[in-house]
Amino acid sequence: MRTTRFIHLGLCMGLLLGAAPAFAGAITYADFGAWSGAVSGVTTVTIPDPSPEGFVNYGTGDASVTFSGVVFSASSTLGNGVLFDVGPLFSGSAAVLSDQSASIGIENILITFPEAVMGFAFDYGTFGGSDVTFALSNGDTVVQGSSTDSGYLVPDFVGVTDSPFTWVLVTSGDSVLNLNNVSYASDASVPEPASWLLLATAGFGLLAYGRRTLGR
Repeated sequence: MRTTRFIHLGLCMGLLLGAAPAFAGAITYADFGAWSGAVSGVTTVTIPDPSPEGFVNYGTGDASVTFSGVVFSASSTLGNGVLFDVGPLFSGSAAVLSDQSASIGIENILITFPEAVMGFAFDYGTFGGSDVTFALSNGDTVVQGSSTDSGYLVPDFVGVTDSPFTWVLVTSGDSVLNLNNVSYASDASVPEPASWLLLATAGFGLLAYGRRTLGR
């Protein structure tokens, strides 16, 4: 009987502590609505249409471009892909930033924000449906799949909140990596200090009760 009570108390304690959405790691969201509901101070950067050109070539390897204070760059250390702004006159769809055709290494786009942030979200896509890795400057990493044969469309979504970070490195072993509609958030939902105190008090109370019960 005492063992059963102790197990029940332990489960309650675990549920209380597990309910707190602490940023012990990256938290992902299924769509923009869910992500935007968990953050505040959102800024969105849309890749500009390069018309009247069909595309703009920013260079191979160590290329970069800045839109609205956000720096998008590629690294020759990771791959020798070419960084493009591909527009609707070429693709027939909305403009995207694209790293493609690496013969050495992998496709990569580093997104550097103008300040430390607690959340990012954007649309992405690949040509072949390969996995895409999102590595944050705070050391956390998220890996997601991508749709097959999406062309220059960006049908896939990634949304993350986490402890503060300043950049996200996006990589894929695919032949083409595209992204657009890059949003970042200055703040994200975390428990109020009073909530942490309440959870801690309840947890210690359960432990004390369990000890008294086992001591009978």
